[in-house]
Amino acid sequence: MSSTGWFVYWGVSSLAMICFVMAAQQTTRLGERSVHGSSKGLSLLCILSVFVLGAYFIGLRPINLGSDTPNYVRAYRALGSLTGAREVGLAYFGNTEWLYWPVQAVVKLLVPEPSAWLLTTYALTFFGAWLAYRFMAQELGAPAIIFILLFFTYELVFFGNILRQVASYPLGILACYQLSERRRFRASALFAIAVGLHWSSLIFVLYPVLRILPITTRVRAVIYFAGALAASGLILALTQRIGGASAALGSMASLSEKAASYSGGTTGFGPVYTTFNFFGCVVMILMYLLALDDVRRSPVFNAVFLLFSGLVVVGVAVPTLSERFITNTLYLFPAIAWVVVRRLIPRSEGLRRIALAVFFLTMGAAVLMQKSAIYTLGLVSD
Repeated sequence: MSSTGWFVYWGVSSLAMICFVMAAQQTTRLGERSVHGSSKGLSLLCILSVFVLGAYFIGLRPINLGSDTPNYVRAYRALGSLTGAREVGLAYFGNTEWLYWPVQAVVKLLVPEPSAWLLTTYALTFFGAWLAYRFMAQELGAPAIIFILLFFTYELVFFGNILRQVASYPLGILACYQLSERRRFRASALFAIAVGLHWSSLIFVLYPVLRILPITTRVRAVIYFAGALAASGLILALTQRIGGASAALGSMASLSEKAASYSGGTTGFGPVYTTFNFFGCVVMILMYLLALDDVRRSPVFNAVFLLFSGLVVVGVAVPTLSERFITNTLYLFPAIAWVVVRRLIPRSEGLRRIALAVFFLTMGAAVLMQKSAIYTLGLVSD
């Protein structure tokens, strides 16, 4: 990355983390009436700083970089009427969801330029992260501001490339919380919108099953993940059979191609278990096992984490499947990290925030040095 990029990263992120830590210190040291104003102002400055950081790396990046972004831009430029938007998306990008491109056709009426559209998309993704984390943080007993830590994980890259999926799964998470409160209409509407944005959100139909699984001890959790790993070979055999059967029928070429892509042995960067992000998910599972006694008191978050991480493990032999849900799993990293740090440092929120700030600042720098991040975000060196 260029020296300018590193200057922006360390300068803006350091400001954000200083505010992140000081907001906790204000809460500790000032009287209750003073705390509200002081910590609220520091939290707002923290959030604005992270928004600017993400806008620099995501919203203002070159529009011709990344594996998906150029195709998104071409499709966006071709959008015309609302009624033909889905067909445009199918022709230029190849996706068949019923909602994503019609929504973008409406957005284009207000934001016609692709570069401004990418910035708008980033802003909506940022808002979605804040909204999903409000619910997760409340259940976990964490401050909602921990959502800013997302932008120091590999989600920073995902937010700039896999636009449909990162718009979709926060809505799926919100649907789970609405369902837990017996607001079935809201949950159904959010689920339908999530699936309309990206098919992968269909996996949220499994949420009720994960909610009732009696995974209340580390032994049972280990059995769950071991079972997911054992199922990986079965999933691989299934995708290969689907691919072979659909190819034989001839009229199902698209299904055959999709099955073939899922049954390949490697990702674009080698076997999935050698990738930076898969290692991050393994670390998260270990953190989950460490903090299980605390996490299980938050049944919605617990079920969502088991759903996402279980699919990553199931996909070890099916890299495209595993990669798909690595994105979702890493979305929960700040939440699980907060629970673990709270367990290790139970008495001082200030020290907890310092530990998280140092950890995520380091992780953010490591992310920006990854080849895939450099390629996607256009992080060229001087």
